[in-house]
Amino acid sequence: MFKTRAAIVSLVVAISLGIYLIPRAIYIMPWLLIYSDAWRSPEPATPEVTRGEFPFWIEFELDGEMFLIEDAFIAEFEGFDWNAGRGRHRVWRGWIEGTGTYRMLIPVDESRRLEIVVGRPETYMNDQSFTTHGAPFPQFIMIIYDENSNDSWENLSVEALYEQHGVKIVNYSFSEPIVNSFR
Repeated sequence: MFKTRAAIVSLVVAISLGIYLIPRAIYIMPWLLIYSDAWRSPEPATPEVTRGEFPFWIEFELDGEMFLIEDAFIAEFEGFDWNAGRGRHRVWRGWIEGTGTYRMLIPVDESRRLEIVVGRPETYMNDQSFTTHGAPFPQFIMIIYDENSNDSWENLSVEALYEQHGVKIVNYSFSEPIVNSFR
């Protein structure tokens, strides 16, 4: 009688543990496989040139007044990272020297700001493992603010920027990417 009762208790405990552990194991197993790839994958090659300065200038007209912006885009290698989409990859950081961010914001009026994005550090440092999607650089983006915080933005060509918003890009020059090798 005692052996039967112990067997039933053992069976109930085993079934309870199975009900508790099997779904968790099924959930955890794919994640373990994904992260095991991160542990096993080799680091990509290290860039020979790890920091670069890329001067640029933009001349534009706003309300009949001419403006000239001269600055430099800084690109710097930060190391390696891993994510499920790209696996192990190089990480770059980029910023405009004068603003400390990757973009410039130029006020057009109370409700509009012109955002100028000069590029990505991967592009300037000639990292071919990174593919740029979307518009080429520079990008001119008009951000329109409204009182209800329903801000909108649109990526514009130089011609559309002038036609739609009266901001005339007279001329601009951006540095070319460097020749870089990876070992």
